[in-house]
Amino acid sequence: MSTQAKLIDHDTVQFERVLPAPIEVVWEYLTIPDRVASWLAIAHIEPHKGGTANLEWEGWSTEDPPPSGATHWVATGIVTHWDPPRKLAYTWNQSGEPESELTFDLTPKGDETLLILTHRRLGKSRHMYAAGWHAHLDLLATRLKGGDRGDFIAQFKSLLPKYPPA
Repeated sequence: MSTQAKLIDHDTVQFERVLPAPIEVVWEYLTIPDRVASWLAIAHIEPHKGGTANLEWEGWSTEDPPPSGATHWVATGIVTHWDPPRKLAYTWNQSGEPESELTFDLTPKGDETLLILTHRRLGKSRHMYAAGWHAHLDLLATRLKGGDRGDFIAQFKSLLPKYPPA
């Protein structure tokens, strides 16, 4: 299985990864704030359909400054699907970008878990999201094995040429 994103249509990225942990543990890394923060962002996700999803990146961002003079990147949304431990989806609103939707589908594979991440309606920034999710999912796999956070920015920059703009 490739770690590379599938670029679908002009506005969607999808990753399929077999992660080295049972489905319940992977679910925790998608929903529990300190676990999410270890690989993605400072996150507060209300555990029900219709709940809010808020993510903040402090020290994770690229060299590009956040829009409108903000001190760090922020994504906000509404939980559109909550089915522990199999499916989580929420809208994704980031300043300057169209509203998109992020979906995590989980399938148990013994002591491992198949994760399918799909991010839809990305528009012109699809390549940036592809590189970002690639780096974050690599980090998630590392964290699930007990490894350190590493240098996300260096990883992101090394992956960006693999995902040309649409």
